[in-house]
Amino acid sequence: MKRLGLLALACAALAQTPTPKAERKVYQPPEYVLVDPLVAKDEGCAKDLAKAAVLEGLEQRKLLADLFLFGCIQIEDGTYRANLTAVREYGDPPKKVQVRRVYLISSATGKSKEGWILANQLLDVAALRKIVQAVEAEKKK
Repeated sequence: MKRLGLLALACAALAQTPTPKAERKVYQPPEYVLVDPLVAKDEGCAKDLAKAAVLEGLEQRKLLADLFLFGCIQIEDGTYRANLTAVREYGDPPKKVQVRRVYLISSATGKSKEGWILANQLLDVAALRKIVQAVEAEKKK
């Protein structure tokens, strides 16, 4: 009986002790700065870009050239602030590729654009520029 009385007394003491409430902070999405980002225009293009990221050699260059040719991806020249709005993963382990939906704001002009980018720089920028030049030369023919 004494134990029950002590247990009830301990529970009552705990119930009376006010717990400090943590101050709630407004969520701010992380901001990133991107230089000359490779942007896919929609989620379908982002899936194809993720496929290209795990390919190698000629197969990769062909897929990237097709994506550039059809306007699915493009290199945005300049510096951009990017707000992340979504994250997706495509592919099978161990070759999963993460893509992020971003809202880009140009540092120079203030113009904005939405699109999808690779989470990590998985493609060589110099090689991408060569592919873009080849695609543009092909369009002129």
